[in-house]
Amino acid sequence: MRLPTNSGREEKLMASGSQNNNHGQEPDNEDLDDLEATGQVIAAGEKIVESVGRIDEVLETASSDASAYGDALAEFGEKILAEGGEEAQALIAQMLRHTQEMQEQNNLLRDQLAQSSGEIDQLRGDLEEVKREATIDALTTVGNRKYFDVKLREMTETAKESGEPLCLLMFDVDNFKIFNDTHGHQIGDQVLRLVSRTLKECVKGRDIVARYGGEEFAIILSGAVLKNALKVAEDIRAMVAKRRLVRKSSGEIFANITISGGVASYRPGESLNGLIERSDAALYSAKAAGRNKVMAEEIPENIAVNQ
Repeated sequence: MRLPTNSGREEKLMASGSQNNNHGQEPDNEDLDDLEATGQVIAAGEKIVESVGRIDEVLETASSDASAYGDALAEFGEKILAEGGEEAQALIAQMLRHTQEMQEQNNLLRDQLAQSSGEIDQLRGDLEEVKREATIDALTTVGNRKYFDVKLREMTETAKESGEPLCLLMFDVDNFKIFNDTHGHQIGDQVLRLVSRTLKECVKGRDIVARYGGEEFAIILSGAVLKNALKVAEDIRAMVAKRRLVRKSSGEIFANITISGGVASYRPGESLNGLIERSDAALYSAKAAGRNKVMAEEIPENIAVNQ
């Protein structure tokens, strides 16, 4: 459940095509199924392209074999002609015609397959674009909420099976509504881009960065215990605080941009909702403590987690 907005945390303001926050809700199964179905279609297209390539290789070999067979028949026919035997010569001529027809059919089929392969390549490119649009936030170019939901489900399942630690970091741009109202939505969009770019620069390749909604971002850290994840969150906070947004036309430096963060560690077997709520609660605590801070979840004494 979302903490009340009147308890000190800024009201969320959606900027440039963002989606509503859905705190406290499990990922929509229909959305996840749609995304997975898109991935399955792309995988099927790739298999088709591979199959076409293998068929083309077979036809190339068959065409080469047919050509060699035709050459051998021609050489054999010349010998028979030299030695006489009109009936045998006629038979060889007929076999040569059939061989030539077979080669022509092979060549025709290869041309048709080449055309189909090109069409499949185009389809695969179109599907990849659909998948990209379905999983990437257009404004910030990090993963969108749907992508976050899918990856969180996948990565927590992996963590549960392997016993490897996993942490969820939630960040929120401080005073974003005031900044947006003061400087305008276009500048607000630049702030979101700057923050998202900083987040991407501060994580490893297998970690996931996503725009959770509005001015809130999430990072899924695989293999990180809570103490280390908190350090990563603090490094990100400090890095954002050093960044400056400058108006190119005048050199004007806007007010400092800061973020607050909350960190929680995945507890094997818990719901995704529970992990998100605890990370979000830690984020709220950082906001309540004065913003431009990061805080870790409070862990009850009876709960054992990777520290």
